[in-house]
Amino acid sequence: MKAIELKSQSGSQLALIGALVASAIILGRSIAMQSWMIVGAIALIPMLLLWPVEVALGMFAFSVPFSGFVLSSGSGVSFAWITGALAGMVVLGVGVAFRRMVVPPAPAVWWSLFAAWGLLSIAWAIDPEKTIHRLPTSLSLVVLFVSTAALKASKREFRVAVIATIAGGVVAAALSARTFYTLAGGSDAEHVRGSLALADDTETDPNVFAASLLLPLSLAIGESLSAITLRRRILMWGSTAAIAAGILLSMSRGGFLAVVVLLAVYAYRLRLRWKVLWPIAMVAALLLSMPQFFFSRLAQALPSGGAGRLYIWKAGFEALKHYPLWGAGLDNFQMAYRPYSGYAPRFYGYFRAAHNIYLQTAVELGILGFTLMLASVASHFRQIQRLRKEKGNLIALRLVPYEAAGCALLAAGFFLDIVWQKLFWLVWILAVIAVQVTRNTPALVASPAEDRADYSQISA
Repeated sequence: MKAIELKSQSGSQLALIGALVASAIILGRSIAMQSWMIVGAIALIPMLLLWPVEVALGMFAFSVPFSGFVLSSGSGVSFAWITGALAGMVVLGVGVAFRRMVVPPAPAVWWSLFAAWGLLSIAWAIDPEKTIHRLPTSLSLVVLFVSTAALKASKREFRVAVIATIAGGVVAAALSARTFYTLAGGSDAEHVRGSLALADDTETDPNVFAASLLLPLSLAIGESLSAITLRRRILMWGSTAAIAAGILLSMSRGGFLAVVVLLAVYAYRLRLRWKVLWPIAMVAALLLSMPQFFFSRLAQALPSGGAGRLYIWKAGFEALKHYPLWGAGLDNFQMAYRPYSGYAPRFYGYFRAAHNIYLQTAVELGILGFTLMLASVASHFRQIQRLRKEKGNLIALRLVPYEAAGCALLAAGFFLDIVWQKLFWLVWILAVIAVQVTRNTPALVASPAEDRADYSQISA
């Protein structure tokens, strides 16, 4: 038996040495050819071996605001897509290999049913090819969510994902602000909006970009409120200011409304204590520094019908009348909209997106699909409410950033089609991990000093 074990260990060591030698050869050749993408990928291998979940989830969380960046023109493959696929494989692999999988919580069941209904809609979709084209993205996001929800995550793995989310928001907001102030010196400054410039001289949708910063903003506020050192508090104050400025500079009216909702949830949950007033004051101060174009856009919101959204919604509701139960099929809103586009008070074309996750889901998946989506979202808030009763308000305050971000994202969803975007799913992924980690936290009186400080500072 010992001989067999020694032989096995020897084989493993030889395999490891062989892998290291092969990696070194590939790394040297890649450096010589200046293939920096390959160099970076190889450099990540040791980190993935040592901290697989932290690195994979952290990279995915960091990359979400950069979802518009593709690796090469025409490929359509984004950095965020790669990090998401990597995170899904690593989380599932670690969970199975190390027996860290637990029974999936209720949100995982509801989101799985929602995805399954979308898959079944191929049978009756107006254009089944559109549904098939959407399925890889939809199913991969649901698999990533379910795998993460079923993984027994450690506090360290969770903390890395949180910090990576904030860091990604800060970097994206800083790059956006730099682009904004560079372009604002031009003759068309009154039409400049903050966003991320892409390699092919295009830019990401400013509204989607603003929505991708909502979770980093909420987490930065939560971290600043729970910080136990002045240095950490100042760092989070700066992060909050940078991310909030990035949202406001996007000139997104839906993004601004979502920020208001986010701050309102904080104010409600923390009973308007003085510590939660500073983020409100900070956003108010940033508003005073916004260009006149920002306020012009706010003033034109109703006269323009929300940039035509109100008119599109009217035609969309007419389409809903003809697809009430089963829907028109996943990703088929535009096909369902076309015959009823004339019902819009102002004609905006035959093929239009819904610009509303609720109308989009109702038209594409019918009342049943719409109900499944609402039940999935509601299950997250029920988890938080149940935990608040089990653990008490003090520990449950740790979940306020996710509750606030979820509400803000649902508000932004009134004006955007983001159901199948990574920014939408990252909120619920971190929320379900936060519930699990908080539930496994011991009683407050028995916690270490750092645990006792988490959000207990807010009630001081």
